[in-house]
Amino acid sequence: MKRILHNPQYSDKILQMTADTMFLVTSEGVCVDMVVHANRSFFKKKKDLIGKNLINEIPKKTLVPLSREFKKVVKENIISTRNYELSIDGEVYFFKCIMHPFEEGLILCQYRDITSRNKIKLELEKTNNELREIEKAAQIGQWRYEYKTQMFYYKGHTGAMSCCDYYKSIPMADYLAIMHIDDRPRFVEWVNNAQIAPQSEPFEYRILWRKKNVFLRLKILNYDFNNGHEIVEGYCQNMTDFIKKDEDLEIVTRAVNYASEDIFAIKPDGTLTFANKQFRKHYLLTDDVDLSTVKINKLPVSKELKERWMKIQKEFTCLKDIIRYIGEKPFPHLKNVLAYDFFSYQMENKENEIIIWTFGRDISDRIRYEAQVNEVNQIMNTVLENLPIAISVKDTGNDMRYIYRNRVVFDKMKTTDVIGKTDFDIYPDFTAITLRNEDLSVLKDKIPISYEKETIDNNENKYITFKKKVLVENGERAPLIIAMESNITDMKRMEHELIKAKEKAENSDKLKSAFLANMSHEIRTPLNAIVGFSRVIAETQNANERMGYYNIVESNNIRLLQLINEILDLSRIESGIMEFTEEPINLNAMCQEVFDAHRFRCPENVELIYEKSDPDLWIYSDKNRLIQVFSNLIGNAMKFTKQGSISFGYELKDNLVICKVKDTGIGLPKDKANHIFERFAKLNSVAQGTGLGLSICKSIVEKLGGTIKVTSIEGAGSEFTFTHPYIQPVKENRAKNIEEKENGMMEGTSFQGKKDQIILVAEDNDSNFKLLNAMIGKSFTLIHAHDGIEAITMFEEYRPNLILMDIKMPNMDGLDATKVIREVSPKIPIIALSAFVYNEDVKAALNCGCNEFIPKPVSQTLLIETLKKYL
Repeated sequence: MKRILHNPQYSDKILQMTADTMFLVTSEGVCVDMVVHANRSFFKKKKDLIGKNLINEIPKKTLVPLSREFKKVVKENIISTRNYELSIDGEVYFFKCIMHPFEEGLILCQYRDITSRNKIKLELEKTNNELREIEKAAQIGQWRYEYKTQMFYYKGHTGAMSCCDYYKSIPMADYLAIMHIDDRPRFVEWVNNAQIAPQSEPFEYRILWRKKNVFLRLKILNYDFNNGHEIVEGYCQNMTDFIKKDEDLEIVTRAVNYASEDIFAIKPDGTLTFANKQFRKHYLLTDDVDLSTVKINKLPVSKELKERWMKIQKEFTCLKDIIRYIGEKPFPHLKNVLAYDFFSYQMENKENEIIIWTFGRDISDRIRYEAQVNEVNQIMNTVLENLPIAISVKDTGNDMRYIYRNRVVFDKMKTTDVIGKTDFDIYPDFTAITLRNEDLSVLKDKIPISYEKETIDNNENKYITFKKKVLVENGERAPLIIAMESNITDMKRMEHELIKAKEKAENSDKLKSAFLANMSHEIRTPLNAIVGFSRVIAETQNANERMGYYNIVESNNIRLLQLINEILDLSRIESGIMEFTEEPINLNAMCQEVFDAHRFRCPENVELIYEKSDPDLWIYSDKNRLIQVFSNLIGNAMKFTKQGSISFGYELKDNLVICKVKDTGIGLPKDKANHIFERFAKLNSVAQGTGLGLSICKSIVEKLGGTIKVTSIEGAGSEFTFTHPYIQPVKENRAKNIEEKENGMMEGTSFQGKKDQIILVAEDNDSNFKLLNAMIGKSFTLIHAHDGIEAITMFEEYRPNLILMDIKMPNMDGLDATKVIREVSPKIPIIALSAFVYNEDVKAALNCGCNEFIPKPVSQTLLIETLKKYL
C-alpha cells in the first residue's frame, strides 16, 4: 500500500490543508519563504513579506518575548514552543509559535492560532474560580474512600481539615480517632453499606477539629471500580453554622417557653395563637389543650384584667406603640400573686395577620419590697431625726436649696423649716457666704471637706463641733451635697487626756528599759559573789575560812533568789501589794552580809565602809526586805560615786532604829531631790538603773512602819536615812533563830540516812543529778532516770523508797509520770523539784499527786528536812 503522506507530490496539498502558518527565516529574521493559513493573522494582510525582516513587522508588545526566544533558538540550536499574545485591530488573540532549526542559517517558524482554545480555557478557569468561591461560601468539599487501602481522601473548603484544591489522605483509623465517639459505629456502617447498595441519604456526623466540634454532612455521588480498587466518592459540607442556628432557634424557643414571664399571643378575635408554659400554668391550661379553641375572655382572671384585655382587643388597629398596664390581684385562684405588670404590642406574622403579643410579669415581690423600703425609710427617718448628728442635704441643681434637714442643729439658728430655702434665707450674709463657698468648693473639686470649729451656744457654753461635706452623684440629675455636723466636745476632751496618758506611757516605757538593765545588774551582783567565793572555797584549806566563805555564798544565793522573786513580783510591787515575813534579826550580822555582798563590786577608788554599832541589837522585821533597802541604797550610791567612800550603818535612838547610807558622789540637784522616790525617776540618763529601786525602798520602809528621806549637796554627795520601829523580839525566838543560823547547816550536812534506801531521781540534766548526789548521795542510794518514761520503768524495776521528780523533761514530763506512778502506788513519797515556781506550777504538781514541792535552785537544808519527813 502506498504511503500517500510521504509522497512528495502530495506535500503541497498537505501543507495547504494544515492549520499552521509557516515562515522560513534567516538567523537575522529575514523571511525567505512562507505559507499563510491563519484567518485572523496580521500576516494575511502582509502577503509580500519575503525578503523582509519579520522581526520588525511584529507589534512591539509581542516582539520582546518572541525576539528573545528566537535568539535563543539561533544561538543554542534548540526547538522552542511557546504561547504569545497578539493584538490585531484592538482585539487580543493568542497563538502558539514553534521554532525549529531548519538548515544552517535558517529557522522554520510555525504559527498556530489558539485563541478559541485559550478563551475556552479562561472561561473554564473562571467557572472553576466561581465554583471554588461557592464551595468556600457553602463550606463544601469533595471526598472519596478506597475500600482496599481503607484510606479516606478529602479536598475542598469545608473549613475542617481540608482547605485546598487537591486531595489529602488520612487512614480511616486516624479519621475515626478524631470523630465523635457516638458517631463512629454509624459512620463505619454507612460507608460499608455503600459498598453493597447505593446510599441516597446523606450522613451527618461530628469531628473534633482545633478543639471544637464540627458537624459534617457526607453525600455519595458515585461508586466506581477502578483498577481493581473499589472507590466511593461524593461531596462533603460543613453544617456547623446551620446546626448552630437551629440550636440557637431552639434555645430561643425554649427560653421563651420556660421564661418566668407569662407570654402569649392572640388574634384580633381573641383566639390564642401562642402560650408559654408559665402562661399555661397560671391560666390553668394543660399541655394538651388546643390553643386555637381558647378565647382570651374565657380565661380565669379578675374582672378588671379581663375588661382591659377586651378593650385592647377592640382597639388593636390603634395599637401603634407598646401599652403597659398593671393588673392587681389578677388570679382569683392565686392569692399570693398581688399584681402583674403587662405590656402589649402588635406585629404581623408571615401570613400578614395582625397578632397581639403580651408579656406579663409577677411584681408581687417588688410590691412587697417597696412596702419594706417604705417601712425602712420610715425607720431611717426616725433614726436620722434622733441621731446626735446634724444632717442636711442640698440640691446643687436648684441654687443649693435644702431638700432635707433633721431636727438637730448646733448653731444658734433653731429654724427647722428650711426645706426649699437657701443659706441666705436662713443665716446672716457673712455666714451664708461662707457656707456657699464651701458648697461650691465641694461641687467643683468633688473632694470632701471637713473641719472643726468652736461655737458658743445660747447659754454661753463653749463646745466643739466637727463638720464634713461630701458630694453625692445623683445619676443623671444634679449632684447632692450632704453636710454632717456632730458635737465632739467630750471626744476632744478625751483625746486630750489620751494624749497625756500616751506621753506618760511612752515615758514609762523608756524608763522601764532602764529598769530591765538594772535588773540585770542587780542579778549579777550576788552572782559575782557566788562565783568568786566558790572559786576561793575550792582553793582554801582552812576549814573555818571555808565555812565563812560558804556562808557568804549562801547569803548571796538567798539574795539572788530574792531578786528573782522581786522580778516575778514586780506587778504586785507596782500595785502596792507586798508580802512580808517577820522574824528576829540581828542587825549587825545582817549588815555584815550586806557588806560582804557589796564590797567586791565597789568601783575603783571607792571604799565601802560598814560603820559598826551595837552588835547585840535585835529587831523583829523582814530581813530580806531590809537587805533589799540597804542593797538598793548602796547600789544607787555606787552608780554616782567615782571616788571616796560609801558608808552605811545603824543606831538606836528614841525607840527608833535609824539606818543611813552616805556617799561622796555627785549629789542631787534640788529639782531631782523632790522626785527621787517616784517610780522610774532617775538622776540622769547616763547611769544605769531601773528607776524603781528608790521607789521600792520607800514602799518597803513605809510598809515596815518607818520613813525615808534624802539630804544632798550637788557635787558633794548624798545621805539617805530611813527609820524602823524598834520592836525587841522575844528572847526564846531570838535564841532559836541563833541556833538555827549557827547549827542549821551543820545539822543538814550531818544528816545520815540509810544506804539501803533507794531514791529515784527523775532529772534530764546530768549536772542537776550530780548536785543532788553530792548533797545526799552519801546517805542514800540514788538511781537516775532521764525522762518520765524511764522514771516509770525504773520505778517498776527498783521499787524506790522515794522519788525526786523534775517537772520539765523530754518524752514525758514529771506531771504525767507522777499520774501514772500514782495509779500503781498511791503511798510512795514523790517530791517535785522544778525551776517553775509560780503558784499555778506548785498547784499543778500537788494536784497530780506530788507530796511536796521544792523550788530550784535546791536548798540543801530544805531538801534534807523534807527527806527526814518521809524517810
